[in-house]
Amino acid sequence: NTWKVIQLFVFFLLCFGSISNIIVPEHNMYFYMVGGELKLLIVDGNKIKHIRETKEPRMTQMQLAILTGIQPSELSRIETGDKRNLVLDTLGKIAKALDVKPGDLLKEV
Repeated sequence: NTWKVIQLFVFFLLCFGSISNIIVPEHNMYFYMVGGELKLLIVDGNKIKHIRETKEPRMTQMQLAILTGIQPSELSRIETGDKRNLVLDTLGKIAKALDVKPGDLLKEV
């Protein structure tokens, strides 16, 4: 199974390499080690939408798009989970506009 091979490879790199995390942006995956345990985080579009709609000042998708310079259609795809190649720079722009940490927009798998 390809997924198992990827997990083992990442685990090996994190355990025995000189790095503490691995980012696979084309699949919105962020691997890191905590206490010897491999964790996987992905971008949580629902969380982005929830924060945008509930945190004061509330903003529309269009307002967030303007603040971040991201096309509204792309932002919509991010929030619905259809966008599969979110780069860290984009995640950072969204987090900054929402006044949260980039890690607040991720969820553990």
